[in-house]
Amino acid sequence: MIDSVELFNFKGFVSQEIWFGNITLLAGLNGSGKSSCVQAICLVFQSHFENKSLEKINLNGDFVALGKGSDLLSEFGDSDSVSIKLKNYIGEAVIEFDGNQDSSSLNVSLEDDNAVLDSVLNKDFQYLAADRVSPATIYNEKASSRYGACYIGKFGEYAGDFLSKNSDHFVDRDRLRDMADSDERKVKLIDAVAQWLDVISPEVSLEASSIPSTDNVSIRFRYKGVDKLGSTNWYRPTNVGFGITYVLPVIVSCLALPKGSLLVVENPEAHLHPKGQFEIGRMLSQAANQGVQIIIETHSDHVLNGIRLSVKENYIPANKVVLNYFSRNVSEGRSSVESPKIKNSGKLSYWPDGFFDEWGKSLERLLM
Repeated sequence: MIDSVELFNFKGFVSQEIWFGNITLLAGLNGSGKSSCVQAICLVFQSHFENKSLEKINLNGDFVALGKGSDLLSEFGDSDSVSIKLKNYIGEAVIEFDGNQDSSSLNVSLEDDNAVLDSVLNKDFQYLAADRVSPATIYNEKASSRYGACYIGKFGEYAGDFLSKNSDHFVDRDRLRDMADSDERKVKLIDAVAQWLDVISPEVSLEASSIPSTDNVSIRFRYKGVDKLGSTNWYRPTNVGFGITYVLPVIVSCLALPKGSLLVVENPEAHLHPKGQFEIGRMLSQAANQGVQIIIETHSDHVLNGIRLSVKENYIPANKVVLNYFSRNVSEGRSSVESPKIKNSGKLSYWPDGFFDEWGKSLERLLM
């Protein structure tokens, strides 16, 4: 697990340590540094997977496309050296490179006893970008497993393929929407996904299957309790709510990733009704409590409240949750981070100005 990432001369950060827990929420105004934090993590994994080592940093790859070294170098620092420092219970690893270069492949000066990077990088990693796959009639099969058996693509484009091959696999009881299901009634992945989709679009179920003689898969949805047979006809993803397809990769990742994995999700709330956003916060919390480290970049106070109530209702301990609020000093251009603590009650130790407080500010104006 990653306990913290320290960024030096990396984009808007001159020197900033960012802490992580089992589940970490990244929030803040647009352009405040949240994405830079995500990019730094993805950059390390991207370079590791592509080079089988960290002798070089590859700025453009399957996870992120950041341009050239000069695009990363902070304009507010006083040197050309850029570094990403990873810390965990074992120690720390410093990945340093010269940012003043007109190149996208940079030589690395690495300070590490190998144990830190091994403990962080030799795990399943899943990054889900904000612009995930849209509803379609067919989806591609995954051609490679270079990023792990559970990898479903940066855009979630292989979620259908993963479901078609693993529908009958059983899910940990504590990750289920209905945790009352006993061990005697084991729940298959396809049914566990439907449990969580039900809070997005009630009574929905799904099917994923390979299309014979092709390298494609199809996903279909239907609803229960309509005709005498107890369900509607099967519908294509293009004929049901956009949010169902959009959130599907998030649900599959939370249910399928093994303990010790790292899941990074941008905007898990996209295209969801507030109730669905809230429930996604709970789902992410349950997966995090079962050993998947989860980092969320979000603009949704409903996701935050889902996490807060998960703490209060004992789905996850308060000490496993980290909240990071990013802000940028307009006059200096630098980004910084505040981290209010979450209490066992779900309340926060304090509310930074701008941290999901727009509802309160708007209500105050409405009541004037």
